[in-house]
Parts: sequence; C-alpha cells; structure tokens
Amino acid sequence: MDERQADRDVPSPKLVAAWLTLDVLVDPSQVPMWAAYWIADGRDTPALRELAGLDGRDPFAVREVTARTLDELHVVVDDRETAAALVLNDEAKQCLAGRTSERALAAALDDLYVRSGYADEILRQPLGAEYGIDDEWIGGWGRTDEQLREAVRAACARQLALG
Repeated sequence: MDERQADRDVPSPKLVAAWLTLDVLVDPSQVPMWAAYWIADGRDTPALRELAGLDGRDPFAVREVTARTLDELHVVVDDRETAAALVLNDEAKQCLAGRTSERALAAALDDLYVRSGYADEILRQPLGAEYGIDDEWIGGWGRTDEQLREAVRAACARQLALG
C-alpha cells in the first residue's frame, strides 16, 4: 500500500504514526493541512477536526493532537521496527520516483537517524544501513557522486524489495 496519496504529497495516517513512533515527525506545520485532506477523504473524529483547525506553529500541540487523532482513527504502528520499515520504504519510493534526489535522501537519512535518538531499527533496514553516506558526499572522499547516487538507488531498491 502506498503511504502517500498519488495526486498530492499527503502522507497517510499510518506513515504519520510511524514518524511519531520514531519521534521524527517531519514538519509539524504541515500536519493540520494533512488532517484537512484526511477529513476530505472521509475520515472524521473530534481530534482530527481539532488537528485540522490548528495553525501548526506549536509543535507540541500538533504532536499531542496528532497522537489523539491517530488513536481515535485506530491507526497503530506496533513497534519501532515496523515504523522504521514504513518510513524508509516511503523515503525509498520518493527517491526512486524522482521526488527526492539521492543526495537529499542521504542528508534526510542522517537527520532521521539522529532525530530518532539513534534508533537501531533504522540501521537494520537496507536503506538505513547507508547511514553515513552523507559524510562521504560532503567530504568529497571515497566514491564519485555517480557512485554515491547509485549506492543510494540500490539501497532504495533493496529496501522496497523487502515489502
């Protein structure tokens, strides 16, 4: 199942739950708009309506209401391993579809790992195993840019091959 709606860049509630499970909610200012799209798609709970009405400037309020919304929608990500797979599958799809460059994904992977509190679950994923490739890119040592891009694309393919 695709964790983003094809016609717009709106993550599914399941993907947002995975981000919360890893403590890496990407951009809290965007969450109220996502909530509005979820309502337009037929979901409706009191917390979801509240979330759609937030202005997104208070990340703590967004996080708290998002957690209540997901609970009311019965959207659960059982563990951090599942969350890591969902998040990295989405990142891999975005890259292979050309919506995220390999270089941007390398930087995002670094950020994701740090913000998750250095979650081992991320490193156990094929894409997560490429953690640190951003340092190689920034430093200009080791592989060429094309080899680094290919390494990221190959890791994305391995990530998605797991399902």
